[in-house]
Amino acid sequence: MHDERRRRAPHDTPPLVEPKPVPADELRMSVPGCPAVAGLVRDRVGRALRRWGLGHLVDDLALCSTELVTNAVKAAPGREVTVRLVREAAGVLLTVRDLSNAPPVQRPVVEPSLAALDLGGPEDDGGRGLLIVSTLAQRCGYEPHSPRGKTVWARFAR
Repeated sequence: MHDERRRRAPHDTPPLVEPKPVPADELRMSVPGCPAVAGLVRDRVGRALRRWGLGHLVDDLALCSTELVTNAVKAAPGREVTVRLVREAAGVLLTVRDLSNAPPVQRPVVEPSLAALDLGGPEDDGGRGLLIVSTLAQRCGYEPHSPRGKTVWARFAR
């Protein structure tokens, strides 16, 4: 059998592009930018993970998908949000794309105290969801898009 892949010398760096997933290994959905869609996304993410035999990840990914979709809806109300869940060899990649150019903002981590436990009032704009995502995910981050929008992503180990 002839291997057509380019052989790399030991000093070569690996390619930065992830391999393309098989379509059965991907859930992609575009949803309207309204708060009610978070439950729909959570349900679809859970179903996909169970179908892939990754039911043990449902709780973490359901919570993280809810947080990221809620953030996307707040950042770009009424605008379409695109959610992708990709089964990879080493785990699962969750991405949420919105049309806001504003970067995601995580609240700073503070030492535990009674004041830190204050959940704020109705004017409190959140910021805790990204802390949850960064705690549960193996890695997370975001990529800005030109001319408009960003993708927030989180990678979870099997």
